[in-house]
Amino acid sequence: MFARTIVFVLFFALCNAYCADNHVLCFVYEWFALFDRNAPHEEFYQRMLDKELKITFPDFPIRSHADFKKWYDGVLATFQKANHDIQWVKVQNCGSGQYKVELVVLWTAIPYSGDTVSFRAHQDWLILRDKNSFKIKEYFVREDKFFQNSLKEKLLNKKEPVFGGFLTIPSYKVIENLALSQKLDFIWLEAEHSEFGTKEVQEMVIACENEKVIPVVRVPQNDPDLIKKYIGTGVKGIVFPNIRNKKEATAAVQTVKYAPEGSRPAGVERANRYLGKFAEYKQTANNNILVVLMIEKKEAVENIKEILEVPGIDVLHIGPYDLSLSMGVSMNSEELKEAISKVQVEANQKGVALGCAASTLEAAKEKQKLGYLFFTIPGDMEMLQKGVEAYFREK
Repeated sequence: MFARTIVFVLFFALCNAYCADNHVLCFVYEWFALFDRNAPHEEFYQRMLDKELKITFPDFPIRSHADFKKWYDGVLATFQKANHDIQWVKVQNCGSGQYKVELVVLWTAIPYSGDTVSFRAHQDWLILRDKNSFKIKEYFVREDKFFQNSLKEKLLNKKEPVFGGFLTIPSYKVIENLALSQKLDFIWLEAEHSEFGTKEVQEMVIACENEKVIPVVRVPQNDPDLIKKYIGTGVKGIVFPNIRNKKEATAAVQTVKYAPEGSRPAGVERANRYLGKFAEYKQTANNNILVVLMIEKKEAVENIKEILEVPGIDVLHIGPYDLSLSMGVSMNSEELKEAISKVQVEANQKGVALGCAASTLEAAKEKQKLGYLFFTIPGDMEMLQKGVEAYFREK
């Protein structure tokens, strides 16, 4: 009899736990349904604590209903409609009426500008149960970095300077050492003036991901059939050399974007994890891959206004050495200075970031005053040479 009682009690407890978990899941789905129908603030307030509340959306901490209202008003003013697709969810009963919830959500929204935006987010919740009522106490949102480009976010949305290491030695060890300082935002993989092929670039991309720096690659030439192989490695930025006119700039942008903005084909690539995550990758790829055009030809300067009419250009990177050769002038000539100044003025008027090589941090800070935000530090070869020279330098 006693044994049967124990079994019954355990069975009853398991049923209650199972039902409670289901109630929590319903609560989670109801919460997102509020967002998707643009519900009034008050319906959200019923589902979250006011005191001791801790909600953190990306870069927006919320500690009260008033904070939430301020954030939500901004969302409603920006987006016409949103949709939350819960892709994975796990509920853990912690006892004492507390539940931890982990979930992955694909958020897609249409802003009033008309261009659909989306991102995949990981969320961690702490829910409290009081009788039959549930309240959110903690709620943390972080973007899924698998498909996100923190470099583009920092450069274009926050308008902050970004710095990259310049890599010509195809070794993961070089990337690991460059990234060790945690000062770099990206690694420039130099496939135009080195022996880098797509195989080497893919290996270097994996190293960059391990070290949490963004990989961008300067491709050897503006050939869509070649470039698609470099994009497929998982790089988050393409640097196009020798852009001369609007036609070439348009072709460059279209090469990295799927239809309708571009002509990039679908393929079995590491970038979309061999089609296993293609649907998610396609949702974000057009917005996430940085498009950098090299301005290093005389014709580019002459056509700079038309080039900047092309939508989708993120950075104009000025190459003064090749530009001086193309113009047939010296590096310290007034003609070169005027040409670069013309590019700077036009880019600033269009709100397009400028990029360049910066020999020192002081030089980069001076360039920021002229609209430059995208910098490469001295390359791996130069660092090695200067390191040896510094060792033997008399003090």
